[in-house]
Amino acid sequence: MIAEIFGKISRTGSNLSDRLEDKLTGDVFGSLRYLPFEIGLKKLLSGVHFEAISAQAEWNHLLDRTSGYSYEMEFWPKHELGEIDLRFTLEDSLIGIEVKYFSGLSSEDEDPYISTEASKNQLSRYSRMLSTFAGIEHKYLVFLAPQSMVTLVRTDLSHRSIIAKDVCIGFLAWEEVLERLLQVHVEDAPLYQTLILQDIQALLNRKGFARFSGFDKGLAKLDVTKEAYKYRTPVNVQSICWPTVAISEEDSYVYKQWS
Repeated sequence: MIAEIFGKISRTGSNLSDRLEDKLTGDVFGSLRYLPFEIGLKKLLSGVHFEAISAQAEWNHLLDRTSGYSYEMEFWPKHELGEIDLRFTLEDSLIGIEVKYFSGLSSEDEDPYISTEASKNQLSRYSRMLSTFAGIEHKYLVFLAPQSMVTLVRTDLSHRSIIAKDVCIGFLAWEEVLERLLQVHVEDAPLYQTLILQDIQALLNRKGFARFSGFDKGLAKLDVTKEAYKYRTPVNVQSICWPTVAISEEDSYVYKQWS
């Protein structure tokens, strides 16, 4: 709904296949804004990881002291350096979030040693955009994408210096988002809050962001035996055991005939 309201999706939906990231952004964050910060957005944003320990500590403190609806959220705000997907204002902090789903960064540099000011890298441009806001003490840029993409971009940026110095860049995987939202306890919450969270969880699960969490716990209750498993071929009624077991000399003739 949010993506269509902001004109990202045409009235006929003809460009929907090219706007899946915008739709995902609107579906998730557009729904979370109806919830108190501590119920929804805080759980999502608490999964953001920063390289610098000081940045991580200040980020966690910022989330802890934010509650209710005491923040401002902007979808696709326009700027001469680009159109980031989300921009938050929390107290004395500014947060920009760039969301990816299938596509990678929209622009990249041919020269890996290019300066911050000259870089065309999408995240570099967005960091410079956030840097233009004066009078704000803390500025954060968050890259939200599938885990595989987050790992590649995070590794690449660790070897380069193209992010504005007064902007802290953090990374968040969609898989992490789903796990954290699944941990939200809403037993005593109003029904509408429960339904919103359940819908977002179902959407992210359908998108394929559920991580493998181990084999079924029931396997631990199975008895382990030394008996061989018997397999029957679909061609005939002959069968063979695995692992192989010792056979008598009398049975060896039958085995040879079968093989």
